[in-house]
Order: sequence, then structure tokens, then C-alpha cells
Amino acid sequence: MSIINIFLFYSIIGNVFERIVMYFIDRTYVSGFMGTIFTPIYGIGVLLILYLHKKININNKYLKIFLEFIVFAIILSILEYIGGVLI
Repeated sequence: MSIINIFLFYSIIGNVFERIVMYFIDRTYVSGFMGTIFTPIYGIGVLLILYLHKKININNKYLKIFLEFIVFAIILSILEYIGGVLI
């Protein structure tokens, strides 16, 4: 898949999932700051994860999983924080 296809696919899937969760929590369909069918923060997050997954080269499988979990959690939290500040 190309980068644009991955970005659009996960942006749409993330928006759909968020709307489903928000419906069960608040009984509303409102999600995010855009009124469109996609939320770009999810597409950007997936592209960052895919890029960083290729860059982390550790032979120990369990250490790699643990390190990726920590790195992805930090990077995605920073991404969400920056998005919140910009909004």
C-alpha cells in the first residue's frame, strides 16, 4: 500500500471507531474538530508507528516489543498533545 492509502484508510477507520465509542459514552456522533469522514491524527500516528518500527533493530524479540511499546506510547502522546495545543 502507498503512504497516501495507509494515511486515508487509518484516518477513516480511526474516525469510525471514535464515533462508535463516543456514541456509547455520550450518545452523540460528534468527533474531533473536522466534520469530515476522516481524522488525520490517526493516519499520522500509523505512519509514525510504521516508520519507527522499521528503524528499531534489536535482535531480542521481547526487548524489541517492550522498547517499541514505550517509544510508541511516548511519541503518540506527544503527537496528541501537539494536536490538542494547536486546536
